[in-house]
Amino acid sequence: MFKFDSYLELSLPQLEAGSRFTQVQRFKNGDVQVNCFGVEYAGFPRKIEAQFKDNELALLWILTGKQEEDRVRQALIAAFGDPIYVSENWEAFRNWQVVLRKDKPEVLVSSPKKAMEHKAYILKN
Repeated sequence: MFKFDSYLELSLPQLEAGSRFTQVQRFKNGDVQVNCFGVEYAGFPRKIEAQFKDNELALLWILTGKQEEDRVRQALIAAFGDPIYVSENWEAFRNWQVVLRKDKPEVLVSSPKKAMEHKAYILKN
């Protein structure tokens, strides 16, 4: 359903088919976010924010809950091994392509192209 670096026009039908419903947000800088509601992740239907930059899928924000942080962390460890970076607010996996955010409960999944940008942001903040 989510294929990084795929174009919005090609991705939108798949996103709509895999979601209960979607909402498209267009920003002044040309970026587009497709909010996908009801997508199954870690045992529950979620909102996933699929962000397109330069018309390509670059980032996914998967909204979770604070009370399930440990369960989500354990699932990420099972899938990707121990985190490569841990701080008060972040835990990074898989060469920074998968990041557990702890200050705002969500999981970031990014394309290989965008992973290093987020690494720099996380290490700076």
